[in-house]
Amino acid sequence: MKRDCTLSVRMTKIERIKIEGKAKKAGLNPTEWFRQAAKSAQVTPRLSPADIKHLGMLAGLANNLNQLTKLAHMKGLEYLVKPLQKLRADISDLVDKLFKD
Repeated sequence: MKRDCTLSVRMTKIERIKIEGKAKKAGLNPTEWFRQAAKSAQVTPRLSPADIKHLGMLAGLANNLNQLTKLAHMKGLEYLVKPLQKLRADISDLVDKLFKD
């Protein structure tokens, strides 16, 4: 197959030296090394919109925990058993959703 497309990549001098060094060790020119690296690269995806939503909710629950902690200092832990149990369950559900994906 004829290669008729090009891709220009900006990089630092250090990145270029690293790529050239890796290509040399592999017995390839930098262009061929880049092609092979691109075919086998493992890229970690960014957070999905659902993950971002869940993390925002988790931050809100952290705020709730802070407020409950202040209330516990004023009224005692016994007063907060049920709200704390619900908060723990909510946090657990969100963490499960985050790690399910």
